[in-house]
Amino acid sequence: MYIVADIGGTKTRIARSVDLEKFDEPLIIETPKSYADGVADIIRACRQMAGTEKIDAMSFDITGVVSDDGKTPLTSPHIPDWKGRPFARELEAALSTHVHLLNDTAQVGLGEAVYGAGKGSKIVVYVTVSTGVNGVRIVDGLIDPAAYGFEIGGQYLFGW
Repeated sequence: MYIVADIGGTKTRIARSVDLEKFDEPLIIETPKSYADGVADIIRACRQMAGTEKIDAMSFDITGVVSDDGKTPLTSPHIPDWKGRPFARELEAALSTHVHLLNDTAQVGLGEAVYGAGKGSKIVVYVTVSTGVNGVRIVDGLIDPAAYGFEIGGQYLFGW
C-alpha cells in the first residue's frame, strides 16, 4: 500500500493506492502553520488510511525548494515554520516506511509527463500559474535537475 500527498498552504490532500494505478478518494485536512501540528496531523491521517496494512512507500509534495535527498523543505513560502525541518525523516521514523519529498510542481509535471497529457513525449514542460508561478522540465520521464531547485516565479528575467 502506498500513500501520496500534496501539502498546500491551507489544505493537505492525502490519498492511498494499493497498486499505484488507482487512488482512493483523498482525505483533505487543514494544513497547520505549525510544523509540529502538521506532522502530527499527517502521521495520524496516514495511520488511519493504512489501518493494519503496511505502508510500502510514501511520496509527498510541497511548495518551495526541497533538499537534494528529498527529505527536507529548504524553502516553504506558504508555511514558513516547515522550512528546514526533517519532514520525510520524521515520517519515516513514525511510520516505518520510505518517504520522498518533492517540489509540488515537479510532482504534478512528472505525473502529466508519464500518465497525462505529455505521455509518450520525449520532453515535457509543465508550467503552473496559481498561488505562485512555477515550472518543471521532464526529459525521458525524469525530472530535469535544477541548479537551485524549482520556483521559477522568483527568477529575474532580462530583456534586451
